[in-house]
Amino acid sequence: MKKTSSFLFVLLSLLNSQLSGQPSTEIFQSIKKLEVTTTVLYIAAHPDDENTRLITWMSKEKLFRTAYISLTRGDGGQNLIGSELSENLGLIRTRELMAARTIDGGEQFFTRANDFGYSKTSDETLEFWEKEKVLEDLVYVIRKIKPDVIICRFPPDSRAGHGHHSSSAILAKEAFDAASDPKIFPYQVEEFGSWQVKRIYWNTFRFGSNNTTTEQQLKIDAGGYNILDGKSNGEIAAESRSQHKSQGFGVPSQRGTQLEYFSPVAGDTLVTDPFANIPSFWEQSASGKVISSLLQKIIKEYNFQNPSTSIDDLLKARSFIRKMPSSTIQKQKLKEIEKIIKDVIGLWTSAYSYRERYAEQDTIHITFQSILRNYPEATLKVNGAIYSDSSNSFSLTKQLFQSRKMVLAGSPTNSQPYWLIENHPIGVFTIPDKREIGKPWNDVPMFVSAELYIKNDTLLLQIPVLYKETDPVRGELIHPLIISPILTGNLSENKSIFLNDQPKTYELLLQYWGATDTSITINSTISNDEWKSSFKDTTINFKANSTPTTIRFSIQAKGVNTTNGTTSFSFKTGNEKWNNLQGNTSINYNHIPRITWFPTLQIDLQKVDIKIGSKNILYIKGAGDEVASSLRKIGFKVDEVNAIALHSMDLKKYDAIITGIRAYNTDEELANLVQPLFKYMEDGGTFIVQYNTNSNLHPSTFKTPYPFTIGRNRVTDELAKVTFTQPNDPIFNSPNKLTEKDFEGWVQERGLYFASKIDSNYTNLILMNDKDDSPQEGSLIRCQYGKGKYIYTGISFFRQLPAGVPGAYKLFANMIGQKK
Repeated sequence: MKKTSSFLFVLLSLLNSQLSGQPSTEIFQSIKKLEVTTTVLYIAAHPDDENTRLITWMSKEKLFRTAYISLTRGDGGQNLIGSELSENLGLIRTRELMAARTIDGGEQFFTRANDFGYSKTSDETLEFWEKEKVLEDLVYVIRKIKPDVIICRFPPDSRAGHGHHSSSAILAKEAFDAASDPKIFPYQVEEFGSWQVKRIYWNTFRFGSNNTTTEQQLKIDAGGYNILDGKSNGEIAAESRSQHKSQGFGVPSQRGTQLEYFSPVAGDTLVTDPFANIPSFWEQSASGKVISSLLQKIIKEYNFQNPSTSIDDLLKARSFIRKMPSSTIQKQKLKEIEKIIKDVIGLWTSAYSYRERYAEQDTIHITFQSILRNYPEATLKVNGAIYSDSSNSFSLTKQLFQSRKMVLAGSPTNSQPYWLIENHPIGVFTIPDKREIGKPWNDVPMFVSAELYIKNDTLLLQIPVLYKETDPVRGELIHPLIISPILTGNLSENKSIFLNDQPKTYELLLQYWGATDTSITINSTISNDEWKSSFKDTTINFKANSTPTTIRFSIQAKGVNTTNGTTSFSFKTGNEKWNNLQGNTSINYNHIPRITWFPTLQIDLQKVDIKIGSKNILYIKGAGDEVASSLRKIGFKVDEVNAIALHSMDLKKYDAIITGIRAYNTDEELANLVQPLFKYMEDGGTFIVQYNTNSNLHPSTFKTPYPFTIGRNRVTDELAKVTFTQPNDPIFNSPNKLTEKDFEGWVQERGLYFASKIDSNYTNLILMNDKDDSPQEGSLIRCQYGKGKYIYTGISFFRQLPAGVPGAYKLFANMIGQKK
């Protein structure tokens, strides 16, 4: 069946397995919200920028329709819970943001802007974002949901903190102006009309020493207590913000008075309340006034013990709303009241697939279930193929559980996130179908449509098809249905560095997802003839539901000066055309739904002259990175452990000990290893500490041979000039001779969280800076300690090594140094 385009439905269905009843207090809140017709749009740059307390106050206390648009999905950030970066991290942060909205009651939108990494200026940011495209997306969402008020998280200047933040304010103001002009993006006007937002405010803040609030600004108390929820706005907001687990943003609950401050930006701002003088939609027509009166009656007579007593008046109100002229608010309120009707009668429905994953076009077998829990009787007619021994009509009576087996026609497209279907430039995603703009996630790929007959009314239902399993520890788990390409592959290695002409061996793991036996031919192509592959066209007869099949092959460089190459893969069934073989990536964390997507499958090939001195490495795990596995690729022998394991280990056998990124932020046991680590250095070992943040890092836990602090300095330009302060130092000469060329081809940034207030016993080895900044120290410092050495580095090796940057490998090998 075709996809549903309802954002509200998609958001609910992603996190719930069925159309299910709500607690009586929540139903009452929903009915009260029907009467409120104000819409507010909050705008900022990233997941975790939003003010969850204000969103909670607007959504749950004032009952406004409240939306947050994050310009980016946070792909360029860091990850405290795993090693996922770039698109994988953006997928995690998108789901975390959606989870936050289900708690604080907001809706979630995005633009096509990509978080390309930290940017210090709005000029740079808007250039990378191709400003007009992101502006177009903002105007699209404004015209679509028609907010009365826009609130920005940041100002358009340096007080915002960095370029992404200030750019969000610049774009918000321009979108405020553009949305009312029908000559700007006229294709949007044809669908939604133009829209004049009444006013735009900046929600000022106090972040540490950066205090932008004043007592002359408008302010509200957002710390109220909601007796129906049994929580204060601050408690709900903390739960919402704590969903940003990949960013380490768990926060404590707040209770009592919590003031929010507002500074006017544009529009009708001569008011004492940012939300004043917004007329009710219901009061603008005779039928609207009738609906408002009816809603007040429902609220006054609401029976918390039996909400279904409101059904007659709810159906009457729905009838009036349906007859009103079509508009954004009319459509929104119709969705809201239809959900309330299903909730008051206690209707529960579900559609579970037999398997979690199906291939494109495959028939999908499901079990459809329903029960009416708070109403005498109704009828449910399912539009779909029911097995021959059953009827597609359910006569619902109170507390009678019913189940049917069904067959659905397959989906023509797979579940690839819509913004990742096509390759994209660094600053924006490529989204050919403009109807997708703004959506947080793909629409539900499959659903069961049904008609609910209650009294003399008919309601249309769309029940998402999901997958259910039972975990012996976590209990019942619900996952999104995955529609997959018929064949996917995974490679043992997708970025390869060749140190010589010896061949590297690879494994291509193929998984066939089809429901019928099929013969498929797999092909491999190398981008230039300076590389040699043993891969031969291979035809495999796949069985339905077969186990993975492995193809082993090798690749080698033909000569000394081999240029970079790429190996790609394709497949075809019978005489059909060749299709690009896609990867299969699954991301699993307990706080978000399972994520599956299909990245481009290829091997990037580089021939590089990298020399290795020391080889035996002990790697202490941090927040999560791929540095250890990257070092193995070029010949290092790496043991990975958690810090606690060091107490029982013989450290003398290691040439170097390295801490993963943010290890001191995430592993408290490191504070108890001062004596063995210092003894290791005294005896001649090399101890390398990769970057940590200064957040929650106490001097008592971060022990160093001589004092320094971790600052917030960083260099965001990945091509920034690098100056060696000690050009003859072994770190630049042995075992690899480093030159300026080794700092070409880096990705996203040079480094972050540099050392500051550095004791004179350290040697600062590198200077670097962004444009218009003074040279920065602290990206790489070293001191002698006993017979060994201590190194702290903020250089972003955690990005460069997995990306296959040769110069970063050489520098890291030199840091490790010669064998003891």
